[in-house]
Amino acid sequence: PGTDHMSAMRLIDNVESRHGKVVEFSSYCGGLPAPTATPNPLGYKFSWAPRGVLLAALNGATWLEDGKEVSIPGTDLWRTTRPLEFAHPGGPEGLGPFVGVPNRNSVPYRDLYAIPGCRFLVRGTLRDRRWPPVLLALVRLGWLSLEPRQGGPSTCAAVTAVLAGGTPSDAPQAKALVARFLNVPESSPEVLAMEWLGLFGQKEEVTADTLLDALCAQMLPRMQYEAGEADMIVMQHTLVADFHEKVEHWSTTFVAIGDSEATAMSRMVGLPIAIACRLRLSGQLKGQGLMIPTHAHLYTPILEELATLGLCFKDRLTKAVLKPREG
Repeated sequence: PGTDHMSAMRLIDNVESRHGKVVEFSSYCGGLPAPTATPNPLGYKFSWAPRGVLLAALNGATWLEDGKEVSIPGTDLWRTTRPLEFAHPGGPEGLGPFVGVPNRNSVPYRDLYAIPGCRFLVRGTLRDRRWPPVLLALVRLGWLSLEPRQGGPSTCAAVTAVLAGGTPSDAPQAKALVARFLNVPESSPEVLAMEWLGLFGQKEEVTADTLLDALCAQMLPRMQYEAGEADMIVMQHTLVADFHEKVEHWSTTFVAIGDSEATAMSRMVGLPIAIACRLRLSGQLKGQGLMIPTHAHLYTPILEELATLGLCFKDRLTKAVLKPREG
C-alpha cells in the first residue's frame, strides 16, 4: 500500500528540487496475469475478491483536463479508456498492450501531491485492452446489477436473453439477441467472451441474490489462477514538468511478477507495511498519528529497501524540449 504515492512523490520532488513545475501527471496501476499465465478472452484473472473487482468497475470518476474537472458516471466509465505506451527497461517480454481508465476522484491529489499548477491529472486502473469492451457490454446488458432478484429466469441463457430484450423462452437465441442488442457480430470479442463465461448456457442455474453475484459465480471458476501460474502488478506514472528554459517528460514504471513463494499482489501489500513497521520500531520513522507516505523521510527508506528485494520503480526522462528564446 502506498507505493504508488511514494514513487509519484519521488518523481515530483525531483522536479521541484530543480525549480520545475508539474503541469501534467497521470498514474495507472493494475494487477494482471503474468505473460506466462494461460490467456483468456478478458485478459484478467482474480488476485483479490471478484465482487470487489466488479463493484469497482461501477464507480464513476472525476479528473482534471486543461485545469477543469471532468466527471463521468460508472455506466459510461469503460468508454473512456486511454491506450498506454508502456516500456519498462529490462522488464519481461510480452507485456501489454494496456489501457487505462480513470479511478474515482483524482482531483484531491493536486493538493495531496502539492502540485497546484497541474492542469491535467488522472489516477486510474490499468488493464489488458481485452477487458474494457467486455465490461462495457456486461454493464450495458445489466449483468452488474445490484438489484435484488425477485424470481425470474433461472438459467444464464434465459437471464441473458431477457437482458437483451427477449423472453426466457428465447434462451436458445441468447447469443444472437446479445449481438443485436450490442450492435456487434456474434463473432465479436465481447460476445465470444460472454459465451466463454457461460452466459449463454442453458444448464447453468442462476441462484445468486443479484445479477452481479451471479456473474461472480460464473467468472470465479474460469478466472482463477491455476497451480504454477503467476500474477503481475504493472504501474506507470507519466509527468510533464515546465522549467524556465525547457519542458521535461518523465515516466516511472514498475513491474512485479509473483513466483512459487508469494504472489506479486501479496508482496506489494505486505512488504511496504512490514518495512514501515520495522523502521518505526527501530526509531528511524518519526512522527505521530496517521501519515501518508508523501514525504521523503517516509518514502525514501521504503523504496530503497524494496529495490534491494528486486522491486524497483524506474524513473526515466523520456523527452526534453528546449523552449524558444524570447527576442
